[in-house]
Amino acid sequence: MPVYWKPKYGTRSSRHKAWVRQEAKREAALRKAPKSSIRDRLRRLFKR
Repeated sequence: MPVYWKPKYGTRSSRHKAWVRQEAKREAALRKAPKSSIRDRLRRLFKR
């Protein structure tokens, strides 16, 4: 079936789907990242 009309920019639903996919990636990256304690974070901050 030929495409008669193609939107110049992403439609609302396609943008939403892309956003949801990216959010899933962000969530996975957060879960995969090792948990560091607050003390470790502060130590790293003041070490500079």
